[in-house]
Amino acid sequence: MLSCRGNVRMKIALYTNSMDGSGARRVFFEFVRRLSPRHVLDLYHLSGAPLVKFPFRQHVNHVYTFDLEWFREWTGKPYLLSLLGNLSRRPLYLRKLRRVSRHMVRDIHQRGYDLAFCDVCNLLRVPHHLRYLRIPSVLYLHHPKREAYEPIRHLTGAFHADGPPLLRAYKALSRSVYALDNALTGHISKVNCQAASLVQTNSYYTREYIYKAYGVFAQVNYPGVDSGRFRPLGLDRMNFVLSVGGIEESKGFQQIIRALSLIPPGSRPPFVLVAGRRQPRIHSALINLAREKQVDLTIHETITDEHLVRLYNQARMVIFLPLMEPLGLVPLESMACGTPVIGVKEGGVRETIVDGHTGLLIDRDVNQLARAVRRLMDSDRLLERLSRNGPIYIRDHWNWDRSLERLEAAFRSIA
Repeated sequence: MLSCRGNVRMKIALYTNSMDGSGARRVFFEFVRRLSPRHVLDLYHLSGAPLVKFPFRQHVNHVYTFDLEWFREWTGKPYLLSLLGNLSRRPLYLRKLRRVSRHMVRDIHQRGYDLAFCDVCNLLRVPHHLRYLRIPSVLYLHHPKREAYEPIRHLTGAFHADGPPLLRAYKALSRSVYALDNALTGHISKVNCQAASLVQTNSYYTREYIYKAYGVFAQVNYPGVDSGRFRPLGLDRMNFVLSVGGIEESKGFQQIIRALSLIPPGSRPPFVLVAGRRQPRIHSALINLAREKQVDLTIHETITDEHLVRLYNQARMVIFLPLMEPLGLVPLESMACGTPVIGVKEGGVRETIVDGHTGLLIDRDVNQLARAVRRLMDSDRLLERLSRNGPIYIRDHWNWDRSLERLEAAFRSIA
């Protein structure tokens, strides 16, 4: 086993089961890429979480894949039967996940690693094998399993209490089944989190959230931004507003459309949305709402990073309105490209956007949003000042060298 004192190279077992292409996977990859020249790295993952979007294999010695397919939820109608079916299947899948996690940990122990560095688990949020490790472990946790701790109506649109009495009863029963499912996985995540030697997280807001949910006091380690990729390109600004995120109700895209509809048609900018994933019902609702409100909506799905960087550079502004977002990489990427961001004063967004310096912070109110959009549309001077400040702010406060230092200090503190 390699010594892990001081700056001597360590032998580290990495683990990821986050969704490919997600913000969590991106952050984990950036850590791995920078750890690679300094330590000996092997990567463990499950076959259901493929390594496609980010080239992990270029930065690790070995990749060990353990066979376990993704848990695919039934979504057919009647919806209640699908929920009940998913709830009955979940314990069987969790049992398989626990068994595979034990096999993985047994292999980790046999190979003599100094410590384990863990990404999140898409199903549980906190990976199962943390409770079985006998070596020190560091977990980078972006947020607890939110479905287990936040109002369901804010995280899914399936349970709105409207319609005739029979439909309301049906939705209430569905809500109870959904809550039971999340209570089960939420409790497992809590136990797993408490087994980690040390937890790092992405914002002070999230640290408080983790403590309230799991009783674990996490260290804050702000992620960096790849300024070599997300940077000003010198492109001409175009008259559209941009937003980025999965098409889900909690992302606030409907509020953006409603706010833009308050701007007179002659001045109303088009709305461009980049989505990595979508809920079909919300996708249809957005298109219908945009048509009703006469907002020009364009949706791009599964685009390349190069295309995304161009859109950041061409947009007049980026709007970011997810509900209680723990941090959000979108504002950071946008500011790194020199594009000002309008964000809501909630969650970790308050720790990324500097109001009046790199963007504008507003309350969750469509009238305030409409006024902020008009402000950036009407003042080239304000736009240029915010655009100029963004890349400097990112370079000074959100760089990966500083993030890596904090991570390696955590490694040394527990090893």
